[in-house]
Amino acid sequence: MIGRAFKLPLLVAAIGVLGQSVLVSAQSPSRDEALTAFSRQLRVDVAADDVGGIVAGVMIDGDLVWAQAFGWADRDARTPMSTASISRTGSISKSVTA
Repeated sequence: MIGRAFKLPLLVAAIGVLGQSVLVSAQSPSRDEALTAFSRQLRVDVAADDVGGIVAGVMIDGDLVWAQAFGWADRDARTPMSTASISRTGSISKSVTA
């Protein structure tokens, strides 16, 4: 049986070790890793939701740091969406301006 005097330091040490592993796993991914994951998810979502095509961009401090197009600008003509594609904003602007 472990004595009371030994339990407290052991508990404090265990909490310290566990706390360190939580800090390491809670670190944010790099910008490139985050953008790669975002791109991958958008590709999956566009294919699954059958939305045709989208263009997405990420701005940081007023600078465009990433932009990519997914899907089709014109499905029937098999014209891929590009970052230069022009689309109607439709109802999406309500959530952006609200």
